[in-house]
Amino acid sequence: LRRAHVDHPVVDEEIAAFFRSIGGTATSRGTTLKEAIAAIKLDSFRVLQEDIRMLDLRLKSFGKPELCWRTFGIETGSSLAKQATGIFYESVNLGGDPETVGNLTSDFAMKTAMLRTQRQGVGATFAWLTMVMHGVMGALMVFLLTVLEQFGVRLNAAMDLMGNGADAEAAMGLGSMMSFSAPQINFLTTITVGMLFILSVINGFAIAASEGSHLIKITYYLAIMLILVGVS
Repeated sequence: LRRAHVDHPVVDEEIAAFFRSIGGTATSRGTTLKEAIAAIKLDSFRVLQEDIRMLDLRLKSFGKPELCWRTFGIETGSSLAKQATGIFYESVNLGGDPETVGNLTSDFAMKTAMLRTQRQGVGATFAWLTMVMHGVMGALMVFLLTVLEQFGVRLNAAMDLMGNGADAEAAMGLGSMMSFSAPQINFLTTITVGMLFILSVINGFAIAASEGSHLIKITYYLAIMLILVGVS
């Protein structure tokens, strides 16, 4: 709940700076990670300040370090921060130099965050374009269906004025090629509604895939697509 209002790019940016800072502090002072966390200033980490303080308290309470670091990564609310935390702790625990490990982990987190931000920008543009095109296509399909339906109504009304059956069609010189009946219109309506629903599902999946989001987010974009179709 504490992370509900924080964007993941902000957390990813601070987690990169945190690992670089703690790694450099641990190497320069020749201390452990627990002592390095107690030595750094938490004011420079606006978003992760509470999480780092909780990590410090857990380590000082003689908690299991692996569990403390794992909990810290989970509580950040960012999958990238969770992965980077695991990489950093395991590398240092296996004997790696904290400063070197911190720099490499920071570079990994920063580059991944930048790539995700770039993908998010491209995905947002694609999402808006897809929603606009879906709305226009839905409106066009409904418009064409309405035109056919009204044309059939007007044509049947004209035939009723001139007479019924083949005599009216022969008098208008149309033969049977312009015959519109209720079953035909109902069949076209069923096809149109089915196509609009299928397009809504496909476009919703395409937007979620372009953003790299969780599959459950398809329901969010599917709702938007269906609203656009409903307005049409």
